[in-house]
Amino acid sequence: WLDELQTHGWDSDSGNFTCLWPWSRGNFSNKELMEEERSFHTFSIRFPLIFQDHFSEWQLEYPFQVQAAKGCELHFGEPSVGFMRIAYQGSDLVIFQNKSWWPSPKGGRRAQLVSRLFNQYHVINVRLQTHISDTCPRFLLGLLDAGKTHLKRQVRPEAWLSTGPSPGPGHLLLVCHV
Repeated sequence: WLDELQTHGWDSDSGNFTCLWPWSRGNFSNKELMEEERSFHTFSIRFPLIFQDHFSEWQLEYPFQVQAAKGCELHFGEPSVGFMRIAYQGSDLVIFQNKSWWPSPKGGRRAQLVSRLFNQYHVINVRLQTHISDTCPRFLLGLLDAGKTHLKRQVRPEAWLSTGPSPGPGHLLLVCHV
C-alpha cells in the first residue's frame, strides 16, 4: 500500500504477488521480486504454525486471529522507519525494533512469552531488520519513482448521494459515495 492506494495483492494459492498497476514492480529485478515472494510465502505458512504449536502455553482460544503488519515509512528529509507489529484478536501483542521483539504494554504474560520465543530466532531477526531498514525503503523509493506520473495525477473526486434506510418517521438518510 502507498497510503490509501493498494499497489499489490497476494495469491495464496500460487504464492505470488499480484501487481495492481503497471508500475507496481518498482525497480526491483525479477530475482529480487521472486525472493520477496518466496520470503512472504514462507512466512505465511510458518507464522500461523508457531501460534498453533504454542496454543496451550500462550493460552490462546480457538478460533483465534493473529494479524501481522510489516513495512516502512518514508518522510522527506528524515530516515526511513521500518516496523513489524503482531496483534492477537485485534489487540497489539508484540512489536519489532532494533533486531528485537518487545511485548506490548497491554499484551500481558502472553506478549512476554511470544517476545521471548521470537527473540530466540536470531538469524530471522537479523533478516527482518535488514528487510525493514534496507529492502523495504529501497523498494518503496523505486515504487514511487516508477509510479510518479500516475501518483502526481490530480483527478477530481467523483461523489454522489443516495438514500439509505430511513432512520425514523419523517427522516431521510443520505449516503455520500466518493
